Amino acid sequence: MDTFILSLFSKEDKLKPSTFYQVLSGKRTSSVLTYAFFHNLLHVSGIFPQLTEADFNKVIQQLKKDQLLVESEGFLSLNQEFTCEAKHYLTDVDFFKYGRKEAEIWRSIQFLVQVASYLDRHQPYVPLESSPFYTERVRQFVHQYRKEMKETIYQELVTIFSQLPAEKANLLAQTFTGFEQNGVVFFQLLPADIQQFPWSVVAMSSATHAFFKEISQQPTFLLYQFIKPLLAQNINISMLKTRKLFKQGYNFEEVMQIRHLKQGTIQDHVIEWALVAEDFPFEQFITNQTSLATLPDDSWNFRYKELVEQYDVSFLEIRLYQIWRKKTAWS
Repeated sequence: MDTFILSLFSKEDKLKPSTFYQVLSGKRTSSVLTYAFFHNLLHVSGIFPQLTEADFNKVIQQLKKDQLLVESEGFLSLNQEFTCEAKHYLTDVDFFKYGRKEAEIWRSIQFLVQVASYLDRHQPYVPLESSPFYTERVRQFVHQYRKEMKETIYQELVTIFSQLPAEKANLLAQTFTGFEQNGVVFFQLLPADIQQFPWSVVAMSSATHAFFKEISQQPTFLLYQFIKPLLAQNINISMLKTRKLFKQGYNFEEVMQIRHLKQGTIQDHVIEWALVAEDFPFEQFITNQTSLATLPDDSWNFRYKELVEQYDVSFLEIRLYQIWRKKTAWS
């Protein structure tokens, strides 16, 4: 855990311990999510849902004792330059988008591939799954796409794997079980130096998340149609309901009335929508862009009260503009 925590710091980072913990454990309030976003930690939001604050604090205290982290005025920062070879596994992880249903999605894909490989072979086999959660979904899918399913899924996998780094594609391919092939569990395929928690989790998720991201770029694929409902469950369902109303043309007050929710809750939904979506309609919510253009580049480090004294703009508009500016800088 020590090297993982240190790998999340850049030289400039100053992180508040309590909020840092909330990011890693998966608290999804808009304040925690935006904190993660502005500190480049959104991809590890919710990576350790079982992590207790007491255990987290033990790690932090040890790192401070070892003089690897220093705490000043309530903020943590690196005390010396740190490098870790395993850090590259963080490149493709996105627990914010995929973490909630990651295991179910990958197990569903593995089971579907197994079933497809045995179609029309009239040969008995031991199914990977017995729970109706998996078996019923696959049964319905086979009923609908039986004729083209086997060859189509094979070709789709070839296409997706060809777009992934070879290391990740090979890792994932070896976990598939099918006709005349027994899959290997992830743990057995990982290099010895990352077989310990938490890097084992990071390495496995780095591969599966890259797969999910690539398949999401192929909306016509059968594989995507199969996992699309599960992918959607990674996202806040209540936020999706709010988003739908805005897309239908309702204004802020109307959405509040229809949903019977407070202003702050709807604001949280809009902010989460802005973080999730690549096509968020910032212009629909930001009406004072000229004024906001003079915000300091690091305005997200300021208290809202400090900003509102200079800008006669709502909290939501300021926050959305800050998100837009950072996303624009990335692109």
